[in-house]
Amino acid sequence: MANTFRNQTIRFIALTYICLVLTGTFGAGLSAGQSSSALAVDPQVAFSPLVFEVSYYKLVNPDLAQLSDTEAKTNWLNRGIVEGRRAHPLFWTRQYLAFFPDLQAAFGATNFPAALEHYVTNGHREGRAGVLALTPNVFNVKFYKEVNKNLAALSDTDAEINWIEHGIAENLHAHPRFYALDYLFLNFDKTLLFGPRNSLAAIDDYALAGFNQGRIGIFSLAPQVFDPAYYTSHHPERHFASPDAAITFWLQTGLPKGEKGSNIFSPSEYLEQYPDLAKAFGSTGFVDALRHYMQFGRSEGRKGLFAIAQSYLARIPTSAGVATSAADRVETFTSVTGQLISVTIKAPAPVSNTVYTMRPINSGELPDTYFPLAVANATAVGAGTLKIPKGVYDFQGINANAHWTINNLTDMTIDGQSSTLNFNKPEFGINMNGITRVVFKNFTLDWPKLKIAALGTIIPGPNGQNQLQIESAFPDNGSKFIEALTPWDEIHNTWGRQTSTEAFFDASSAPTFEGNQIYSSPALSVFTPGMVLLVRYFSGEGSAMGIGVAQDFALENVTVHSAPGEAFFFDGGGRVRISNCTLDRSAGKLISSASDAVHFNDSLGDVLVENSRFAFQGDDGMNLASATLMPVQAVQQKTLKLGQTDFTSQAGDPVAIFNSALGLLGFSTIDAISQDAAGNFDVQLSEAVPHTATDSLVGDLNIMGARWIVRNNEFLDNRARAILPQTPFGLLEDNIMRGQTLASILIATLNDVPPAATTGVQDLQVLRNHISRSGPLAGNANVPLPSHGFSPGAVMVASFLTNGLYDESGSTDVPVNQHIVLSENTVENVPGPAFFIGSASNVNLSNNKIIDANSGPAYFLGTANTSGSIVVSQAHDVAIVGTEMLGTKTGPVSLDRHSTSGIKIEQSSQ
Repeated sequence: MANTFRNQTIRFIALTYICLVLTGTFGAGLSAGQSSSALAVDPQVAFSPLVFEVSYYKLVNPDLAQLSDTEAKTNWLNRGIVEGRRAHPLFWTRQYLAFFPDLQAAFGATNFPAALEHYVTNGHREGRAGVLALTPNVFNVKFYKEVNKNLAALSDTDAEINWIEHGIAENLHAHPRFYALDYLFLNFDKTLLFGPRNSLAAIDDYALAGFNQGRIGIFSLAPQVFDPAYYTSHHPERHFASPDAAITFWLQTGLPKGEKGSNIFSPSEYLEQYPDLAKAFGSTGFVDALRHYMQFGRSEGRKGLFAIAQSYLARIPTSAGVATSAADRVETFTSVTGQLISVTIKAPAPVSNTVYTMRPINSGELPDTYFPLAVANATAVGAGTLKIPKGVYDFQGINANAHWTINNLTDMTIDGQSSTLNFNKPEFGINMNGITRVVFKNFTLDWPKLKIAALGTIIPGPNGQNQLQIESAFPDNGSKFIEALTPWDEIHNTWGRQTSTEAFFDASSAPTFEGNQIYSSPALSVFTPGMVLLVRYFSGEGSAMGIGVAQDFALENVTVHSAPGEAFFFDGGGRVRISNCTLDRSAGKLISSASDAVHFNDSLGDVLVENSRFAFQGDDGMNLASATLMPVQAVQQKTLKLGQTDFTSQAGDPVAIFNSALGLLGFSTIDAISQDAAGNFDVQLSEAVPHTATDSLVGDLNIMGARWIVRNNEFLDNRARAILPQTPFGLLEDNIMRGQTLASILIATLNDVPPAATTGVQDLQVLRNHISRSGPLAGNANVPLPSHGFSPGAVMVASFLTNGLYDESGSTDVPVNQHIVLSENTVENVPGPAFFIGSASNVNLSNNKIIDANSGPAYFLGTANTSGSIVVSQAHDVAIVGTEMLGTKTGPVSLDRHSTSGIKIEQSSQ
């Protein structure tokens, strides 16, 4: 064997040993008091050909190279064994002990003589690997001989020796689910530790740690290109018994045939889109196509699926197209793409300006009947304004579904004159449906007697299981089941940010009441004893105000102190204004609303939210969501069958069709639509859209929530995010956001309930906002996002597609978010990055200030990492200009070089 190769082997072994020692994997050679005489080994065992070759011993231990063979044997017997030296290409006591915990438990981590004796007398016969490079996670002898045809005639033992002495250094492929250079490419922290081509170190690391951590070992199993959940769900005819069975089939059969393995990438579509690749790899070079996509295509901005230019802005009107009067509220701004955007909310236009003042409530009269009567009386006289006498009104909840229902009201202002409405049932406080041009103002809404939440502490229980002890200040008799448990910060009396771990329950899975304020459940094992939790008895049962299909509706000076659901929930409709409103907990209450402060669902757009304060709620401050996309179940040219959704499109509606990664396939119009008995929709389109498939998605462009302004508001101390803008043509300016448990701003395709809640955010300006104390204080670097809700940015531009696996950044390669400007914002005192940019293109970050970011633990996102205060991953054409970075840990810009292009960085300072 050539000396040059032997020298390379020595360098590999030495480097691996050094790296593993530095990472704490291997202990010292001899523990205190240990001696060679105390650990003597039978010479017959010591010189077994399974563990000792004298020439190899001298070769890989350069300090012994000058010894004679006899001297080397003596050294091995008296010193080398106990020192944990290596003397055979297929065995090394240090690695043998490191890989098998049962042997460590039996002999100790550094009892090398016992390890050697075990291997010779038992281990080899049991089929145990003697070195990490031969463990079953990284080496398969049958596979090694099959893929390396020149080795096919070797015996298994000779093939093992060939792998150790040649194959590793030559970067040969030895396992269907692992390849060292892929592992280093996919796990950049390992590249930094070992270098980009240190195959031996990568092999040993994966065998010892990476496999058990769930790290990906080969390009063809990266989550961008293969998702077992997606693959299994789209091949029910194969009856995969487990994810492992799906993986095996994919590697052996599916990928070589060019099948689609994830909702992000198809090797056959990739080749068909790019003639240069088809020429290079051939029309069936699917494995090469996948490897090209992972290694080069993503950074080049190539699409993994059929798609056209991503922007849909040309199909979204820049105004509502309605005639306006002087009394209407009309706000305009110039969009990122240079268009004049108009946000319009029409004022009431009553027939007369009559003011109807409701008589005082009678003794014994219930508010439940008094308030509907007031609306009916005002409507009967054609009043433009209804005034309610100032007072405190205690509703009894005698009406079904809502304490006060208002239907089909038009052109009226309802003025509570600072009245307080106290509700008692966990249902809607006020439910409005089909209203047009209505202003509702000067009310306070509350559920003062409803126990929405309590505090509890995790305590050790019997049989080693955790229990929950409710604090005595919150009497609990088990009459209402617990819906959620969330960390709480007792010191600051607010939502806890120390961990993202929480638990949600329904009636069948909720913790069991044991009496004496104690609950038990196996689910409590996710928490640690001593941990203080917010015990949530409600998480969305009834909104303070539920407004369905309203058009031109305004809330002014409305305060909500508590609610078992959202504070303000808008379902359908459009042209909404919220001005000078407040959501905040009252004295003695832990939180305000159990869910969002403001939630827009299926919005037609034209939204203005200004000068308001939202605090202490159980979910997001504001969720601007368009309609859920409709999944395609069957397609035959222009005829589609669509799955159920939370709205019904109509004939004449324009639609956009997207692939499973939300890449835009094309546009059409609904000519006819009908609903079948199962609730699905049969749709006839005006024209077919090429490449529409059974995992495509249809979005109604009339229900996009477009055109909105959110300005001069405070979002304070709430669970989850301050705002989720998920709609086009938006302006978010001059807001204060503080104390969110996740990202303060999440600009995203957020897929809480598949298939998706939006098609991406396009044309948005985020200007002069002040963000502080957002994001959890701790995260898990080894868990792919967003599994534990750990947000890699106070301001995030991202896309989450739920199909079983995420890539490291929580985003996809599809630039669903486009034309975003983030300018003159201040972000301070956050544990992670200030800005995370993913699934995006044409993004401009200019003149932002970052103060004391990155105080929490850093982890890797592909080849980027969260020690950067600005992270760019899976994004293209991003300009970062004039950033001011202050603070000891505030980091630079961190780029994922595998998935970005066109990144411009200027005038950044630290």
